[in-house]
Amino acid sequence: THQYFISKRALYLVCWKLTEEEKGINEIHHWLSNIQTRAPGSPVIIVGTHQDQLAKLKNYKEISNFLQRLIYERFVQPNTESETTSAYPPIMASLEISSKTGFNIKNLAKLIYDVAGQMKVSGTKD
Repeated sequence: THQYFISKRALYLVCWKLTEEEKGINEIHHWLSNIQTRAPGSPVIIVGTHQDQLAKLKNYKEISNFLQRLIYERFVQPNTESETTSAYPPIMASLEISSKTGFNIKNLAKLIYDVAGQMKVSGTKD
């Protein structure tokens, strides 16, 4: 039923659980493809949740960098190579958050505000 709620006049947050690592990233494809099919060109922010659980690991920074690189290579970079017909909607950002600790929540809120403010509403001058 999710497809009935997809609209061109929306900003999408595609959330995935960081602790699922590459498996979680693989599932992002489904949502991005669905958004692009039903609301082409709608902006997307990819949000990795449960950062607090990943941050407990000794090699957190390496894992975080690896996951962000995968997201860039799979979903952001393909958009820059083919400007005419892209498989994915424009990815505005990818960031990690934790609702438990509040990590990056303010940054996410600011990003949502900024991206939504840049969106144009058809039929208006502003």
